[in-house]
Amino acid sequence: MDARALSTIWLCLADEVLFNIVEEITALGLWEKLENFYMTKSLTNGIYLKRQLYSLRMKEGLNVVEHLNVFNTPICQLTDMEVKIQEEDKAITLMCSLPESWDHSVTSINLRTVDSLKFESVVGALLRSTKEIQH
Repeated sequence: MDARALSTIWLCLADEVLFNIVEEITALGLWEKLENFYMTKSLTNGIYLKRQLYSLRMKEGLNVVEHLNVFNTPICQLTDMEVKIQEEDKAITLMCSLPESWDHSVTSINLRTVDSLKFESVVGALLRSTKEIQH
């Protein structure tokens, strides 16, 4: 099983990366080396990803599902780095990343919020808004 995992990882790597890890003989060793090379859990990377997240703006006319995919990319990368982002902060950041044409939806979400804002609730409301617009 380890040999299969190792060969699968190797097949996904570019030639210039392969030259740096050619001596690894286990999937775990290869994965750890790749993590050390490319997934540094440093303060600099965390700051870069947070800046990317907080400066993200959805372009007018872009599909909200596409925007959610772009939005979730730095969130997942920060999670992989063991950086915790509160549910409410994710929800607020997502709403702030929307263009002015979404102001009505954002206001509607804010009016329905009682105690705390949940990211999943905001995503659901945005997806429902998209369906209402299409119909």
